[in-house]
Amino acid sequence: MISVKGYFDGAVCVPLEEIHAEANQQVIITILDEEITRPIQDPSVAMKIFATLSHEEAEMIRNEHFRTKEF
Repeated sequence: MISVKGYFDGAVCVPLEEIHAEANQQVIITILDEEITRPIQDPSVAMKIFATLSHEEAEMIRNEHFRTKEF
């Protein structure tokens, strides 16, 4: 079992470091009481994670992101 820090962007949980997980692998998500004032943005980590997605998964995330921004 591993543990990594991350944040919830209002739609999805975003890890702040690279993770190595298999599709459909179970996770435990713990919501802490503390908030971070500004998520640490490390584009290299985000791009590595995004690069592991299939085209269909990336489109689904992109579409969901834009759909939730309309409300």
